[in-house]
Amino acid sequence: MRTKKGFTLIELIIVIAIIGILLGVLIPSWGYFLRRAHTRTQNSKAKAIFNAAQTIVTDMNFAERKPIEAYNKASAEDKKLEAMKGIYSHVPGGTNEFYYYWDGMKGYRVEANGDEFAATHTGFTDQQYSNANIAEWDKKIGDSIKRIVDDRMVYKIYVKDYIVQSVASARFANDRYIGAYPTNLDKIDDFGVIDADDIRKGHVLSATMTYFDLDTTDVESE
Repeated sequence: MRTKKGFTLIELIIVIAIIGILLGVLIPSWGYFLRRAHTRTQNSKAKAIFNAAQTIVTDMNFAERKPIEAYNKASAEDKKLEAMKGIYSHVPGGTNEFYYYWDGMKGYRVEANGDEFAATHTGFTDQQYSNANIAEWDKKIGDSIKRIVDDRMVYKIYVKDYIVQSVASARFANDRYIGAYPTNLDKIDDFGVIDADDIRKGHVLSATMTYFDLDTTDVESE
């Protein structure tokens, strides 16, 4: 009695076709779930950074009260400039907000779009800020967050009126798995007004931080 060995060509073609169909379904789904997992991990880290940053920003608030008071009381320009040397967050009378970026090695102030910080738009030059004071607070912010998360990752913080408004983070500078807090990319994607993939392409440094704060009017349809 002859026994059947192996598969016929037709059977092989059918099996390969079935495997192809399964892979076509599973690979995109697997990529989606993998992306969600990485993003949610970063969301948790962004929340931890948010809380740590608020603690150090509260310390900054207390530290800046005296120089701000001195600035407001001074009538002479040289006295105002002297008071400015103790201020990191803003020029009194101007917008009290700043952006801080940690690049995986060091932290420093940046503009909203990620460009190097420049004070000229406030009416003062960079030299009228104290480089030593800025460097000191850059280090304080970075050191306080090092205790919470891996300092090799990157993150960006947006602070207004001594309150941390939002945080974005990733494992490295060009990573597209961006975590955020309090509003994250999953929520922004669900809102449907802004394509979260466009935000990912810009990475953390150039991220628009107002997308991630509690005010969702710019990312949520009415």
